[in-house]
Order: sequence, then structure tokens, then C-alpha cells
Amino acid sequence: MRYPVFFLAVCCAQNAFAQPIEIQIKSRSVTAADLSSVAPRGTEILAQIAPSRREMVLTQVQQQVLLENHFPGAGLKPRHGSTVRFVVGPAEIGQTRDAKCFMTRHSVAMGEFISVDDLVGTPCDKSAARASIRINRSVSAPYAAADLPVFAYVGNLKVPTAEPVKAGTTMQLRTVSGPVTIERKVIALQSGFPGNRIFVQTDDGVVIARRLENSNSDRGEK
Repeated sequence: MRYPVFFLAVCCAQNAFAQPIEIQIKSRSVTAADLSSVAPRGTEILAQIAPSRREMVLTQVQQQVLLENHFPGAGLKPRHGSTVRFVVGPAEIGQTRDAKCFMTRHSVAMGEFISVDDLVGTPCDKSAARASIRINRSVSAPYAAADLPVFAYVGNLKVPTAEPVKAGTTMQLRTVSGPVTIERKVIALQSGFPGNRIFVQTDDGVVIARRLENSNSDRGEK
């Protein structure tokens, strides 16, 4: 009797041991060979990681149930002998540039702007709970409305490709007048991205508005 493949929620980790063995797999499918080295059909899929997740935790009991359901009477035993965390490898995670939906690549503190470097592509999942994110209208950029953990699902989020300049950053104010270029240090009074106009303060306390340059070497203004 063949049993259908099913999804196991990450909540299963709550019943797992404190420190499960971590195993990286190339796809979102957990196969018979992943659970037993002597399974007769090693490529048979026993469980799948949900599209909005990057990992699945299976206790030894859950592994045993999967093997018994798919290979009744075979007497197969889990090969690892303990709780296992199966983690989807980098090859299965979509390229960020071409992805339509995203999750956080690492944790993001509340209030921090979110750029393309903070995200990684993932399949879209309408049923997944989305991370708490708001848009700063003054710079048209998203930021974390709460502390976001690694792999938090953010869905179809439009993000700037450049890193933001944060308030308090020391930059170079570049003034060009014909053949003469004058540079001096200023402090950003507000956050912004290249192309945005922000207020900066000079050493003598003068506050002026300037447009941020898109510079790879340092943060500049013109």
C-alpha cells in the first residue's frame, strides 16, 4: 500500500530533542535514503518541506512512522538514531535577483532598513504568515517593524538594490564649481538611499539638503 507524501510543519521542532543532528539536502524532498541506508526504494519521497520553509525537524519516532508507512513489514530503522533537522541546501534556494518572493537571509533588528542583501529568494506561499514590515514613505523603502528572525517569510517585497545610508553616518559632501572640487565631512541627519535627498549637517552646524550619490567606495553627496 502506497501512502501519499505529506508536508510536516516546522512546529514539529517543539517536540524534538534540544540539539538535533543537522543534515543538508539538495531539494525540499526527504527521501527513503535520507532516513534509512537500506531502504529498497531509496529515491522514494517520504515527506516534503513546505515552500515557505527551509528546514524540517523529524524526531526518531516520526522517522520510524514514515518508514513503516511506506515500507510495511520491512523492519527498517532510522539510520541516524536521533532527532534530525533537514535543511534545504543553497542549490534549492532561488536566486534573489530573479525571485518573486523572499525570506530573510539573516536576522534583521527592528527599525533597520531591508535591502536586497538581507533577502534570499523562496517559492511564494499565500498561506504563510508574513514578517512584520512597514514602508518608510520618505525614502520609499521597507524596514523591520519588529525583530525579524532568520528565514522570516516576507513575500513579494520590493526592495532597493543599494544599501541605505543611516542617520548619523559621516559622509563626504562634494561641491563642484567648474574645475574646482571641494570636499568636506558632513553627518546625515536622516536615513536614505542613493537618489534620495536628505538633510545633512556640516562641521559648523549648517543644515542643508543634498541628493545622495550612488558610490561603491564611500557615501557621498553632490
